[in-house]
Amino acid sequence: MTTTGKPELNAEIERRGATVLAREDVPGAALAIIEGDSLTAIAADLARFLDALVNGRLIGQRMVGAMRTPVAVPHRHPIFTVPSYGLGLKIDPNSRLGTVSGHPGGGPGYSTAAFHFPEAGERNVICVALVNSDRGDLRMKIAWTMAEVVAEASA
Repeated sequence: MTTTGKPELNAEIERRGATVLAREDVPGAALAIIEGDSLTAIAADLARFLDALVNGRLIGQRMVGAMRTPVAVPHRHPIFTVPSYGLGLKIDPNSRLGTVSGHPGGGPGYSTAAFHFPEAGERNVICVALVNSDRGDLRMKIAWTMAEVVAEASA
């Protein structure tokens, strides 16, 4: 088991029988706690994780390329121009903010969205939305709105 560097948190993780996901050898990589089928993390850690993932600091560039290769799905989405999936990522290859990739998630009473917007500003942009509701696409709308604000400010 990887430890968090905080004894009180380590004890709670061990008590729950959870697993710590961390890359201590990658500066700035995310720390998350996996318990059952849930992942617990704060927005900054989700952003660092997605940034490290899409920029090849967690896995090799070849696998990142495979993850980010879109395969269109036969349904419409209110936010995605061309709803697609890669290996474990939702992708919109035709977004005006570049080939957007990431994933939403959630459970009873909350929802999340973490997406990489490669052309939202002068640099790659990662937007994370944590919402205390499990209804609709609010998390996605928030992430996209944040990216659009960055894009407009950078123009």
